[in-house]
Amino acid sequence: MDGFIAAGDQFSTVGLERSTTFAKEYFLDPILLEIAYTFPEVRYDLGKWELQVNNEVNSADSLNYLLELLQKNPNLVVQLEAHTDTRDGDEANRILSNKRAKTCKDYLISKGIAAARLESKGFGETKNLVSDAEIAAMASNEEKEAGHQKNRRTEFTILRFDYVPKGE
Repeated sequence: MDGFIAAGDQFSTVGLERSTTFAKEYFLDPILLEIAYTFPEVRYDLGKWELQVNNEVNSADSLNYLLELLQKNPNLVVQLEAHTDTRDGDEANRILSNKRAKTCKDYLISKGIAAARLESKGFGETKNLVSDAEIAAMASNEEKEAGHQKNRRTEFTILRFDYVPKGE
């Protein structure tokens, strides 16, 4: 439906031996432009722009959520928005966050999403979820690092839903 995010899934009738009626209910989410959508965590190590993959998180798998959304909604144009924590300087963090956003864009392009559907922007440390004061008040270094990690993230916004693939 125009103006709504497409949803859906697949299932198999393999093994069924008689006629069966299936009913599935899907809730439609309206497309809201230029608001930050969160998706499974895309994380980065301090000062790095490579996708973090370890025992806790697989950032490439997290990006697959957005990949599937873009595949189901071929007219969406999105902006990948990357952020840093407040360690290091403003300019260094802006550059780092731009590299992080580009890493995500490149990943989606490598999976077949048209580059024209993707924009990337780094916000540096300008939109933190956890303030320095909140981090300073945390009891342990482990908690503090987790607070910084929440700021090192990527989100996306839907810019438009009028993309027409070339040749169509």
